[in-house]
Amino acid sequence: MVEAELFLRYSISNHRFDLAANTGSVAMATQIIMDHNGDTRHTFDAKDAKALLEAEHRFKALTGAGFTAATRTASGEPAVTRRFDPTAGETLFFPRLVGG
Repeated sequence: MVEAELFLRYSISNHRFDLAANTGSVAMATQIIMDHNGDTRHTFDAKDAKALLEAEHRFKALTGAGFTAATRTASGEPAVTRRFDPTAGETLFFPRLVGG
């Protein structure tokens, strides 16, 4: 059975990023960190306590450094989050945008 995919679009500094997420109940989760070089992906097993702790530390370090974190709601809409969600299949971090 082919599972449907949800697409999340972000517009950051005139660049659009399309992120596809599988709607299945996969234990692997991804943290995507956007920066001036593109993106870095950290995949971790949400059922592994050590990996989950590392992901939470990464979340706190990035948001503490000024990155904004966004996840997908149950309906597929993007939502800014300020707390680590161990059930999120995908979290996108993008840097603070500075106008000038």
